[in-house]
Amino acid sequence: MRVTVILNDEDGEVFEAYCEANGFKKSTLINRLIREHIENSGFKLQRNLFGSQKKGGDQ
Repeated sequence: MRVTVILNDEDGEVFEAYCEANGFKKSTLINRLIREHIENSGFKLQRNLFGSQKKGGDQ
């Protein structure tokens, strides 16, 4: 999945400097921050317990 992140000039400059100073790729850091934020919120994805069931076909 691709995601576009829009930052104002000041936030973008600080983010880029932070990544450079700490050796992070921007996309890798954003991915890690999102994952950590979701994990820290306690969110769990509710997956379908019965798998994918198609309507109107062979079952």
